[in-house]
Amino acid sequence: MSPAQHLDWFADNIAWFSDLTKEQMPIEVPNCPRWDVAAVLNHLTFGLGRAYPQALHAPVDGTAEQAFSAVDWPTELPVGQQAIDSFVSKMGACLATFQAADPRQPCWTYAGPGKVSFWFRRAAIETMLHLIDVAEALAVPEPKLATDRSIDGVADAVEFVLPLASQLANVAPGPMEIRETVTGTTFGVGDGSAVASLQGTGRELVAALWGRPEPGVIVAGDLATAQAWMGLAEVAFAGR
Repeated sequence: MSPAQHLDWFADNIAWFSDLTKEQMPIEVPNCPRWDVAAVLNHLTFGLGRAYPQALHAPVDGTAEQAFSAVDWPTELPVGQQAIDSFVSKMGACLATFQAADPRQPCWTYAGPGKVSFWFRRAAIETMLHLIDVAEALAVPEPKLATDRSIDGVADAVEFVLPLASQLANVAPGPMEIRETVTGTTFGVGDGSAVASLQGTGRELVAALWGRPEPGVIVAGDLATAQAWMGLAEVAFAGR
């Protein structure tokens, strides 16, 4: 997907969250232990809406501390309608900053030297994951995830998230094949011939590879290998 397509995806996710109501804010989100809906919004507002625009200006050889040094969390996090209003304001400003940026500009990324467009993709996928979490918690329908977006989410997990998570967590699970059942697209993680496999729609696979329980995903072969990959990203990226 192009940087512009990632920004459109990000904008759609922002719009979905913006339609939530203050009555929904105290509802617990099982996929995010100890968080309610307001906490998820605050995580996105301050952990992404403030941090990611700062990262656009991080030196190529920088660090997370340099990238996010100007980000400050409020002493008291907003609740109720204030959580929604804060989200709308900060995330709208984040999107505007992205839209005004040159996606080809070099900057620091979680994977080292990269380009500004890296953060566009991260924002789209992170808000998509938490949209899934909140929709499930509220028992409301998710917006249908377009095929190109779901495939891009799986590709992102395979190309970036899982290799980096393996490095950060110092864990190297065995090789696994991942098959998206709508398009037949296949991916692989780990070195060598696969000892495990995952099958599911792109939406199911993205969620599963980020540690969300997805009963529609079919696991075959070595279960321990599959579970190791599915649990790795969320552990390694906690707090990032």
